[in-house]
Amino acid sequence: MAVSLLHNFVSGKLDGTDATLVQPSNWNAQHTLSMGTGKLLGRTTASTGAAEEIAVAGALTLSAGTLTGTGATTGKAIAVAIVFS
Repeated sequence: MAVSLLHNFVSGKLDGTDATLVQPSNWNAQHTLSMGTGKLLGRTTASTGAAEEIAVAGALTLSAGTLTGTGATTGKAIAVAIVFS
């Protein structure tokens, strides 16, 4: 599932003729969400609030949409991959 970023309120009004003003279609449109490379979106701060960028570190790698974690259990290496599409 892709991330969607919209306002809680969607205007039902038609655009006006003055192109220098913010139009209802601008308000209603999907917005761009920018974030750093190699980050995940989530929240590590206690309580509710704005989303935060979470660094991928340690035994985790994020490449081409795949989060991979490696570790060891009783001397045997394991690998887990989670694919986001």
